[in-house]
Amino acid sequence: MTTPAGAVGRTRGTSPPPIVTRRRVVDSGRLEELLGHAGAIVLAEGFTSVTMDELAHRFGCGRRARRPRRRS
Repeated sequence: MTTPAGAVGRTRGTSPPPIVTRRRVVDSGRLEELLGHAGAIVLAEGFTSVTMDELAHRFGCGRRARRPRRRS
């Protein structure tokens, strides 16, 4: 008999532990600041000449949002 994927380590008839979701805290002041600066840069330099990587580098932040870690 084969074990279904994801069932390793569980006994028969038990359900997996619940996934805990957390809400991300957004600093709305920082968000408005970044959007204002990004808009000014795009207007000054042109939409096609500015990349997200370049904006992130200029602002000193990461390009991607952080994903919350899943609890094990």
